[in-house]
Amino acid sequence: METTPVIIDTDPGCDDALALMLALASPELDIQLITSTAGNVPIGLTTHNARLIEDFLGTKVPIAKGFSAMSVTEDGYDDYHHGATGLGAFQCDIDVTGDGLLLPETAVQAQVDLLMQAQKKVTIVALGPLTNLAVLLRDYGNEVRPHISRLIIMGGAFGRGNIAPYTEFNIGCDPKAAATVFSSGLPITLLPLEAANMALLTLDDLNELSQLNRVGKAASELMSSPKGQAPEATKPLFDPSTIAYLIHPEFFKTDSYHVEVECEGTYTQGATVIYQGEKREPQMDKPPINVAYSVDVGKFKAWIRETLARWSTHGA
Repeated sequence: METTPVIIDTDPGCDDALALMLALASPELDIQLITSTAGNVPIGLTTHNARLIEDFLGTKVPIAKGFSAMSVTEDGYDDYHHGATGLGAFQCDIDVTGDGLLLPETAVQAQVDLLMQAQKKVTIVALGPLTNLAVLLRDYGNEVRPHISRLIIMGGAFGRGNIAPYTEFNIGCDPKAAATVFSSGLPITLLPLEAANMALLTLDDLNELSQLNRVGKAASELMSSPKGQAPEATKPLFDPSTIAYLIHPEFFKTDSYHVEVECEGTYTQGATVIYQGEKREPQMDKPPINVAYSVDVGKFKAWIRETLARWSTHGA
């Protein structure tokens, strides 16, 4: 089977951790590097969480520590949904010290090194704020752009946001980074809130996952409400949507749109402006972005169950 080489840039985060579990169980993908960024929790925790998930799974993909998102302040993290550790109700006492996964290089330097040595073009999947990718493209764009196949990004919204009226969390954490990435000219697929909000894990879904194997149980805990919070009836599959799209684009309906990021607005900073044929749509000198607007929920959730079930034979 021909595999797709992938870099995952992530801020684990409960749904990030589930996305990693799915990606690392998928034979279609060759996950070559995981890079951390601040977002759901601070950079120290996101880096630790990436290592913890890999140690739990028994995988050995190198991890490189990235930047704190430029616009994130102490009040900007999302510990309400992800808990104080970033991994919600998931409890794991593995000591990551000495696991050999953490590279000495920064995330961006590790990305550059991998891309420049790649035998085939690499897909970059971004699950968090786009700080690392913006620095990569700003400082090394001319060198690395020929080695990047495409970017698949979870972020943005057609309409209402989830941290402000029109601002989605990942884009809102570092709007200028998102604007840099969206202007790169690289092929981009964006998985916004609307697509992910269609695919909701119910309490029955979580119970079913918990009975698959130890990884399914961990996934159920990750997607459950953190300790001390009332259980939520449903959980959106934000970050797993990127992995699903990468492997099964046929699950999604997409179209091409010109997308801008509001970087300065008093009330709309971080909003994604997705032009949909309005009369005053400006002339753009950059290619449109492929944006998902719908997903086959049944197929998406069935794929999650089938992929997590693979860990029964992977030895995790």
